[in-house]
Amino acid sequence: SDKHLPSNPSELLELAQCLGYASELSALFREVGVDIGKNLPGFPNLFVNITPQEVCQPDVLMESLKKTHEIAPSNRIIVEINEKAITDTNEMARLRNSLEKLNIGLAFDDFGVGQTRLLELAKAPPDYLKFDASLIHQIHLAPRRLHQMISTFVKAAHDLGIDTLAEGIECADEAETCHRLGFNFAQGFFYSRPLPITEINFNS
Repeated sequence: SDKHLPSNPSELLELAQCLGYASELSALFREVGVDIGKNLPGFPNLFVNITPQEVCQPDVLMESLKKTHEIAPSNRIIVEINEKAITDTNEMARLRNSLEKLNIGLAFDDFGVGQTRLLELAKAPPDYLKFDASLIHQIHLAPRRLHQMISTFVKAAHDLGIDTLAEGIECADEAETCHRLGFNFAQGFFYSRPLPITEINFNS
């Protein structure tokens, strides 16, 4: 029964992977999340994840994302893909083109922890580039050369029309440093811990 299943989504996905149902569970997560998110005020962008396995089944993935988009037609859906899943630049370009036809955006997640390759950014530029928390952690204490490197990546992304987001911000100093380095957006515990939609105060 359900009570014997793990409550952690990552553990559930690992179990589904062992049983050969990872793509189906991933699609279910997206659909439920978007169905909840469409009730947020102002029709914000809704970011959803896809697994590396789903990238290998583009036709099935597009059908799933089309269904997801139809759940919340007034919201812009943004698909997040882990940088490590980017193995073929041409396939990524085709994926981006397919997403554009559905009016769905693309974000590269965890940028900077895998094999960071600017070629992918140039050939298949995402709408958002999310810099991994490991780069952002205590960035205000990092040596100047790291600031210069990150600033260079941020500027290169902006030159390609890509919005940049700093992940894992936990204090005001990190937030201020990322703002100074030119990031467009930021997320992390400094702003809020993950909350059920019913517990979010939209007036604060």
